[in-house]
Amino acid sequence: MFTYYYVSICLNAGKRYRLLDVSPVIQSTEFRILFDKFSAPLILYNPAIRTNVDYNGFIISHLYTIGYNHCMRKLHTIPILPWISLITFMTLTIGVLLKTKFIQQLDTFGQGLIQHYDHQHNWFFTTITSIGNVSWSAIILATISLWLIYHHFYRETLFIGFNVIVFAGLSNQIFKNIIARPRPTPHLVPASGFSFPSGHAMVAVLLYGSLIIILHRHLKSNWLRHLASYMLIGLIILIPISRVYVNVHYPSDILAGMTIAYTMLFASQQLFFKNKGVHDDSVK
Repeated sequence: MFTYYYVSICLNAGKRYRLLDVSPVIQSTEFRILFDKFSAPLILYNPAIRTNVDYNGFIISHLYTIGYNHCMRKLHTIPILPWISLITFMTLTIGVLLKTKFIQQLDTFGQGLIQHYDHQHNWFFTTITSIGNVSWSAIILATISLWLIYHHFYRETLFIGFNVIVFAGLSNQIFKNIIARPRPTPHLVPASGFSFPSGHAMVAVLLYGSLIIILHRHLKSNWLRHLASYMLIGLIILIPISRVYVNVHYPSDILAGMTIAYTMLFASQQLFFKNKGVHDDSVK
């Protein structure tokens, strides 16, 4: 009864808009065969529909197309990168716990690629790695938070504070104590505690990644916003690399820290800012 009623509505709508005969669209197709098969009971119920069978097929085929396009749009909006990052982190974690050959090969390759010690470059990497230390990160976080509070961006203050303190701080220590992977030796800088995942890598992604998101929400100047973003991306890349250079982390520690931090950053952004527009009081 519902099908008959719905098709009748479609027919009336078509007549109202004076649509042309579209039977060539579905002639000699697999859809026509299927439609003839499943429309037979409906035609027996009301023979008047027989004269409009081609038109009915056109309507239903277009309804199918609309549904298909809707599903494809849904698929395109599924966040792929956070899931890839999470799967990568889980794979690395399992590999480290099982001490697989793949992890050993990855670390050997990464160390050979980065650890070309040169006294002329040591100062650069030791300086970069110090930017990710707890003391410097706390100063940077406090400065950013005060700036945000001054401009009444309280949601953004909670966003960056939650990411750095809970995700980069608390969760990192939980992971490290559960996995309990020793650090490589010897070190170019003092380091203590376990190695996996890298806390500096997580701080770099979550602190400076949060700042990039905030700047894109509130900084009106395009060139200044892009310049600041490129500089922050540079820190996100250089700080983890410096940890391998000074030999306090394996490359797998760095990769794991960055991937799980990116997943956390995405989740936090969805939590704090999903469907939240840019404020009108954006700074210049």
